[in-house]
Amino acid sequence: MNNKKLYVEDPSKAGKLLRSINNFLMRVTIQQGKKLNIDHCTMMHGWILGYLCHNSSEDVYQRDIEREFAVTRSAVTAIVKSMENNGYIKRIEVEHDARLKKIVVTEKGREMHKIIVASLQYVDSQALRGVDPEDYEAFIRVAGIIKDNLHSML
Repeated sequence: MNNKKLYVEDPSKAGKLLRSINNFLMRVTIQQGKKLNIDHCTMMHGWILGYLCHNSSEDVYQRDIEREFAVTRSAVTAIVKSMENNGYIKRIEVEHDARLKKIVVTEKGREMHKIIVASLQYVDSQALRGVDPEDYEAFIRVAGIIKDNLHSML
């Protein structure tokens, strides 16, 4: 591992670029959602549906979503309520603790997830035009390091 400190002339450059990428990604994704008539399903709903579908063989609780997406309890509570009201998920009591409710995807949620995945694959294919696979892997690796470094500061 390289322990040399990186000198950055403009310390806000990476943050600005990441913010700009995030803003464009959100705008394009919202635009795609409107085209597919799924604009009532937010990006966070889509990410949570993906997480739940990917982990469907395990019990998933609200705290798991909080940890996975680095979102506060109150925010996840509101998101989960919205997703439940939209029929994408349901909360089911568990036998071993009356306070806990596991979160499971409904059939409507699974169908929405399929639509979202197809839409995101299209957006990714367009966003990554002209990007070499090696550059993409390097970006993912560096972004992961930055995320971990920032997380360790909390």
